[in-house]
Amino acid sequence: MRIGIIGCGWLGLPLATALIERGHHVIGTSTTATKLPQLQRAGIEAFLLDLNTALPDSLLRALYTCDRLFVSIPPGRGYSDVIARYPDWMRKLLAVDNGTARWVFTGSTGVYGRAEGRVDEQTPPRPERASPRAVLAAEQILRATLGDRLTVLRLAGLAGGGREPGRWLAGKKDIPGGDAPVNLVHRDDVSALSIATLEAAGPLDGCYNVCADLHPPKAAYYRARALHLGLEPPVFQLGGGNGKRIVGERIKAVFAYRMKWPDPSSFPV
Repeated sequence: MRIGIIGCGWLGLPLATALIERGHHVIGTSTTATKLPQLQRAGIEAFLLDLNTALPDSLLRALYTCDRLFVSIPPGRGYSDVIARYPDWMRKLLAVDNGTARWVFTGSTGVYGRAEGRVDEQTPPRPERASPRAVLAAEQILRATLGDRLTVLRLAGLAGGGREPGRWLAGKKDIPGGDAPVNLVHRDDVSALSIATLEAAGPLDGCYNVCADLHPPKAAYYRARALHLGLEPPVFQLGGGNGKRIVGERIKAVFAYRMKWPDPSSFPV
């Protein structure tokens, strides 16, 4: 298949490499011109992408030929107008749709906001912060045009591949919600489930949570991870035990998939 990876970054680049190894032709984009040679060395047909400007004709033509499109572009924290800008990026990307390609969009479990207890795909999204609100709006824009050709993977907090949770909160004090459950997923599992989704014979309609199986409490988890790295452990306040626990059983059932890293406490450093 011809697969377009829109956003060959922390997730998209290793995914593209794995897809090439599986015999697919991959067209990939980067927002950084100096990164294009790296993509080309990996066997990717590489293009520069700036969603704040008009898409070049060469990129439009290349992506228009794709059987699958994988969109992995974060909203970006540097934009004060992210709620408007990020959905506009998705509208611009829809110009490459050929009417038959299946799309996979990497969303976020942040769209569930402050939901409590078990959170699955039936839980109504109620994002409060700007970035999750932008992501939900992007989902809705893509769905309106693509219909059942769109699969949304709502990803929990991302770890692995150089993202070590033990560094995130090391040394910080008086962090609220020490009893709240951790909701993380390792890049290896995200990549494996992304490949399964892209290679699925039929359309995989709807939204799917992607999260590790276990949810240790934040205080114990981040303390242990920091100590393992020789860093000063964070100090949490009590509370938050009724916080959300993201459930990702639906997509695992579709592919009979067992998480490679079901327990965030066992994620490799």
